[in-house]
Amino acid sequence: MWFSKQGTGTQVAKQQRRLHAGWRVRALWRGALRFVLGIGAIASLSGCPSSLSSEFEGKACSATGDCGPGFVCDTSRNLCVRAGSLPVDGSAQDTAPDSTSESHDSGHEEPQVEAQADGCDECPVACGEGQTVCSGKCVEIKTDISNCGGCGAVCTTPVGGVAVCVGGQCSFACPGLVPCGSSCVDPSSDPKQCGGCGQPCPVPPNGAATCKSGVCGTSCNQGFQACVGACVDVGSDPKNCGACDAVCPAGKVCSIGGCSATCAVPLTNCGGACVDLQKAVEHCGGCDSPCTSPVHGHATCAAGSCDVSCDVGFAKCSGACVDASVDPANCGACGKACDVPTNGTATCTGSVCGIACNAGFAACGSSCVDTSLDPSNCGACGLTCDPGKVCSGGQCTVTCLPPTVFCAGKCVNTDSDPANCGKCGSSCGAPADGKATCTAGVCGISCNPGLAACGMECFNLSIHPLHCGTCGHVCVAPPSSTVSCAAGACKVVCNAGYSSCAGSCVDMLSDPANCGSCSKPCATSEVCSNGSCTLNCSADQTKCGGSCVNTQSDPANCGTCGFACPGAPNATPTCSSGKCVVSCNPGFTKCGTACVDVVTDVHNCGSCGFLCPDPANGTPSCAAGTCDVVCNAGFSKCGGQCVSTASDPNHCGNCNTVCSAGQVCSSGVCTAFCSPPLTNCSNKCVDTTTDPDHCGTCSTVCADRPNAVRTCSGSSCGFTCNAGWADCDGNPATGCEIDTKTDVAHCGGCPRACSASKVASLACSGGLCVSACVFGWANCGQPTAPQADDGCEKKVDVDSANCGGCNNSCQAQGGPGGFVCGQNAGNQCDCAGSDTRCRIGQASGTCDSEDMLCRCSGTLCRPGEACVKSGSYSICACNSGPACGIDKQCCQTPSGCRNVQIDPASCGACGHACPPSFACAGAACVCTAGWQCDAGGGGTCDVDSGACICGTTTCNAGKRCQRGGVCG
Repeated sequence: MWFSKQGTGTQVAKQQRRLHAGWRVRALWRGALRFVLGIGAIASLSGCPSSLSSEFEGKACSATGDCGPGFVCDTSRNLCVRAGSLPVDGSAQDTAPDSTSESHDSGHEEPQVEAQADGCDECPVACGEGQTVCSGKCVEIKTDISNCGGCGAVCTTPVGGVAVCVGGQCSFACPGLVPCGSSCVDPSSDPKQCGGCGQPCPVPPNGAATCKSGVCGTSCNQGFQACVGACVDVGSDPKNCGACDAVCPAGKVCSIGGCSATCAVPLTNCGGACVDLQKAVEHCGGCDSPCTSPVHGHATCAAGSCDVSCDVGFAKCSGACVDASVDPANCGACGKACDVPTNGTATCTGSVCGIACNAGFAACGSSCVDTSLDPSNCGACGLTCDPGKVCSGGQCTVTCLPPTVFCAGKCVNTDSDPANCGKCGSSCGAPADGKATCTAGVCGISCNPGLAACGMECFNLSIHPLHCGTCGHVCVAPPSSTVSCAAGACKVVCNAGYSSCAGSCVDMLSDPANCGSCSKPCATSEVCSNGSCTLNCSADQTKCGGSCVNTQSDPANCGTCGFACPGAPNATPTCSSGKCVVSCNPGFTKCGTACVDVVTDVHNCGSCGFLCPDPANGTPSCAAGTCDVVCNAGFSKCGGQCVSTASDPNHCGNCNTVCSAGQVCSSGVCTAFCSPPLTNCSNKCVDTTTDPDHCGTCSTVCADRPNAVRTCSGSSCGFTCNAGWADCDGNPATGCEIDTKTDVAHCGGCPRACSASKVASLACSGGLCVSACVFGWANCGQPTAPQADDGCEKKVDVDSANCGGCNNSCQAQGGPGGFVCGQNAGNQCDCAGSDTRCRIGQASGTCDSEDMLCRCSGTLCRPGEACVKSGSYSICACNSGPACGIDKQCCQTPSGCRNVQIDPASCGACGHACPPSFACAGAACVCTAGWQCDAGGGGTCDVDSGACICGTTTCNAGKRCQRGGVCG
């Protein structure tokens, strides 16, 4: 039907079809005219005008430009208007309600259209220009949120927001709040979006994250006390025994808040902490068995087993604490997941499931539809096209109107439809935290608000440590610290027992350069023991260099001097009883020898070893420790399954509609037979030219391919690779065998290998080549596919804008004119013989002619330092802050004092990063454990030389074992 009115019953539908047939067949014109006149007469007797004014006026013209009797087509707007209302220029004008006109189509006299009688509640409505009759009322379908783009097309409202309709397209606004995805949030108080979208506050062990004025904070659980941002048990922590910063002396343990020689019964010594293994959440059942606290709750330990206790208003569901009144994955009860509609998201309000449709789609029942193309909701919700017709431009037509084409029973635009991109059946893969896009027939991705596309994945550049601030910028943790990304900048947090001194993390109890406090060095003949400079170490400590350490607990000297415990993903190196053990970082759980996030890991969802099942027509996901599914394009999530609501008789049109016995589902509508060109295959109406389950014939099922979505095009099976994967060998049996997000030989695409030019070790992350460089070169460009990679393209040994590493600007340091790179030593900022460069503000200072370093009041500064005024003296300063200690350089990027002898993020020069997880020793990048050498080709580590061994080949410094077992 080409007019836009939703049927109200069987008799009305029959009448509409009779009218429609009369208009199409000119031979029955006179009969139709008599019928209309009869209706008008009956309406006059009852005090009501003819229903034709509301039936036709303001509706779209037919595909052939026709309207019903008494109406003509205003071609400038493609709308039916009353005959005689068009002036010479062709634009509509108002006429008297009782005016009559002649038909411009046939020359016959047309029936009069009467005005609505006063007091007639059931009478048809005559609408003004631009308005449409919906349920007896005149509405603006371009702005009405209940009829947006068509009658009954409802714009959904997010929690905390308001729905809006702009130009017939649904959207929403967030007064006083910020839109994040499909929700409205308050970033000043929401710990999950603190300060901005996608910026969750870190949850500390034994505490909860808070957000106040957009700044993250910590709230400690009962029995724990806040000490320097961490929640500690002062009853057992040897670094905070009885009170914060109350350190037990060497050889002593912390037992019930006091330092003693042994633990009180029945407590157990776990690295100097006396704990009850039956109750301690950090040592539940064993010293190396911490419990993980969920969001909106805290961990508990009872009888040596971990559990959780949820905050008030939150329920425990699969180890997570959820608000069942608003959680779509647990709406009203644990495990009661709301169905996710195609082109929208599931919502939960007051424990009742709902939907929020994407922009451009409207809610028709429980589905999100495009009323301009949906044959079951063509122009308005519930308005179904007759068999043999399609929906195009909001009208039921015989053929698809350009630029759309016919695909699987409906009209689509292959230039923009992700489910049919470039051709029918060619589906684009969607990334996590985003959706697939199709532009000019080419697949792409669109990331959720607050995220950015790096290659074919979506990342939050504000918090992601592998893409911090910009794509490919990796945060590297210096020794004895963990690193994170906050507000787009790398943030270093020292491990427990270590303090930040001039940009490095040191143990002030044993560091001879910072003994007891920062920049307090011991004499050459002295050692640092328990924070004091002495001649000898105490009996329970060992002298390692100038430090006195306990080799039973020191991860840098575990068991013997110089043996450093290797790091591991999501873990902190720990030494217990002289042996290295795995200690997982907050938010990660120890599963075997690995530290994983059981909240999001599909292989360990909710608990170790729990694998989420792989659904048909979708991919598994894990959210809040509960398995879920993400459906492929063209499929909807119904009760945990991915189904086609266009053809499934058990979910016809939406998840809840079941066709009656003997009926089939055709284009989302229950009917007695399948409409051409669809075929009945086991009571499902499918297009065998595009359906991968019935490709060519009902019995032909296209095979599953690894990392791909099955397709059927032209009755032939094929597949489309998932986002970030590619078919590079051309063998259908192997599917999409290459992960272009991480494969250095196919980084970002099949023919795109990471360049080895000036590269120490190849690496690919998110489809970008992030290779580590040989000394004196830097990887600053990192071009995206399909542009070829250029390796480590920037020579940085004498580049003042990039000295030693990307963006380490000598020009931003020093006094007028800034410093210069490489005048005295390559990869190092110096004053280049100019006294002026050393003077900031009113300070005095000179440039030492031999070292090319600044000298302030007789003191020779470290590289990168300049002179600032302090009282009557001029002192050395790093970026106008405190001066650096011995063996350190002042860096502009990464900012601060860096020990380039041992800092893997600035190894040998500011910003010269080692390969992932490598250590820095003597200004050279070295491995300390075999797993660090594995870049896809296994390998072992020669800990004596710090070089990787690939098969029988010992690699050059800094190289790892790539795929095929080769150094690179």
